Amino acid sequence: MNVLLKNALRNTFGKPLRTILVIFTIFVCSISAMLCFDLSGSLKEAILNDLRSTSSADYGLTINPGQTMVLPEGFPEADQFAISLLSEVMYTDIPGEYNYAKKQSFRIMAIDFDKAERMNFIDHIDIDKMEVAVTCNLAKDNGFKEGDMITLHDRNKEPHEFKVVKILSENSHNYLLEDKAVLINMESFEVLSCGKGTYSLFMIDVKDDELAPDAKKMLEEAYGKDVIEDYLVPEDILKALDNISSILTMVFAITFLLVVFVTYSICERIVNERMSLVGTLRSLGMSAGGTAKILLM
Repeated sequence: MNVLLKNALRNTFGKPLRTILVIFTIFVCSISAMLCFDLSGSLKEAILNDLRSTSSADYGLTINPGQTMVLPEGFPEADQFAISLLSEVMYTDIPGEYNYAKKQSFRIMAIDFDKAERMNFIDHIDIDKMEVAVTCNLAKDNGFKEGDMITLHDRNKEPHEFKVVKILSENSHNYLLEDKAVLINMESFEVLSCGKGTYSLFMIDVKDDELAPDAKKMLEEAYGKDVIEDYLVPEDILKALDNISSILTMVFAITFLLVVFVTYSICERIVNERMSLVGTLRSLGMSAGGTAKILLM
């Protein structure tokens, strides 16, 4: 035991630069492994989530009032949901002013919340008829809190009272929900629309991403290019992310080989320096395996 401890201390502290070199190479290899296997995947996922910030939809299709949205014949299998749009104007008092008021415009967005949740447009919200969810910016500007009442007007300019049941998060990562808007369900939309047509935005998610470019061409032929918004991540960005992952993998491979080379070189050096000890131990009848353990400990 004393021989093992003595040689272990000698190998560790007798040549401190060797120890530092081994620790450094293992540290660099560990960092490169973390970058390769953990951060590269997390980085790619974060960038893709940020670029595809509205939902899982590949395309958005704007439909004019009175126009019916029908997917072209032969269109790939896809999920979809509609956002029906209305506008509202709100007047608020200006402190100290009696002749003027502040005019504020915002959107009313009617959606099927279950479908929108399945396509990652919004988190789960329970909203009934005559209830609204308010975006953070609109709530901050007007001091809205959950439980407050807000007045919205229908297409015939008649007022209706709605209850605020949810203030949306400020960090929604959905640019459609970062502006000033309120969200209602389709039952409330029937009340406000008065049966009149409105602009709608259809969010379309093609299930097979390889067929997404063909799906876009079909939509352009049916509705025109001007009404289609592309939410797909550009091909050059995907290639750049793949290149980053490949580079990190190569760096890890190089550092791993460096660790192997350094370890082998140091072990060989230790053996060469202790050849006299090897001869002594072997002459005393110690096995080759036991001698190796003493040298390398």
